[in-house]
Order: sequence, then structure tokens, then C-alpha cells
Amino acid sequence: MRIEALCTGDELLTGITTDTNSPWFQERLLAHGEQVLRTTVVGDVHEEILEALRTLSARADVVLVSGGLAVRPPTPCPPRSRPRQRGCRW
Repeated sequence: MRIEALCTGDELLTGITTDTNSPWFQERLLAHGEQVLRTTVVGDVHEEILEALRTLSARADVVLVSGGLAVRPPTPCPPRSRPRQRGCRW
């Protein structure tokens, strides 16, 4: 099975925050005989997130997505994923 991860957040791109989710995904999947083959990191730009999702879903069987839960406002989040989250731009 081809598994890829998408991690979102400007803080990951700038180095303010270290991505700890990708290693966590990898550790859990390896325990079940699977692995993340590629991790993609994009900033908090809606169009870039959508483009990455389209690209990854075209080549992977499973796409794991992490991000959108930063404590600093405004955090972009798709309206259907977290409709009541404060600080959402759309």
C-alpha cells in the first residue's frame, strides 16, 4: 500500500515548530508492517493545501493529513473539517 503524509503549517516551513507528526505516523505504521513513503509540507495557503492533496491522492492509496490546529490565530481550516474553530479564515 502506498501511504503518504501531508503536513500543513507555516510554522513547519519556517522552522518555528518541528514536525513531530510525521515520525509518529511512521512509527505507528511500521508496527503494522506499513510505512509512509513520502511526507510533503506546505504552508497555510488554501490553494497550496488543495494542490498538494490532489497530487498526493493521485499517487497514493492513503494520504494522512496533519495540521490546522495551531494555537495562534488566524489558523486556516476548511469549513467542513472544523466549522466551530475560532480563528478560521474560511
